[in-house]
Amino acid sequence: MRTEQVELKEALTQKYWIENGYKYIWKQEISSVVLTSVNKADDLEEENLLEARIFTEGKELHIFRFEDSLRAVETAGDSDDDFFEEEQLLRERFGHSITVRNYIDYDSDGQAYIIRTVLNGYNQEELRHG
Repeated sequence: MRTEQVELKEALTQKYWIENGYKYIWKQEISSVVLTSVNKADDLEEENLLEARIFTEGKELHIFRFEDSLRAVETAGDSDDDFFEEEQLLRERFGHSITVRNYIDYDSDGQAYIIRTVLNGYNQEELRHG
C-alpha cells in the first residue's frame, strides 16, 4: 500500500479524478450526502465539504478535515498487500452496496491490525434489501 498527500486544489476537481482513473465519489457536505460516478459530479467546494472519498478498485483519494483545514491523501494498493474486503449494504437511494477494503499491517510481535480502510467498489443496482 502506498500513501501520498495530494495538492488540495487539484484533488477537489473532477478533472483530476477523471485523469487519475477514479470512477466514484462519496461526499459529505454540510447539507447533503452524495454517492455517484465522478462523471456526474461537480468539483468540490471547500467551504461546504466535510469529507469525500473518490475511489475505484485499488485506490482511493480521501479528502478530510485535519486541524481546521482540508487535506487530500491518496492510497493505492500493491500486489503484495494483505487485506480483506467487506460488502456494506446501503440505503436504497444510494444503490445496493459498497466494498470496503481493510489493509492489514503487523506490529513488532507479529500481531495483525487494520492500518487503513478505504472504499474500493460500488454496486449501483437499486436492489431491495431483505
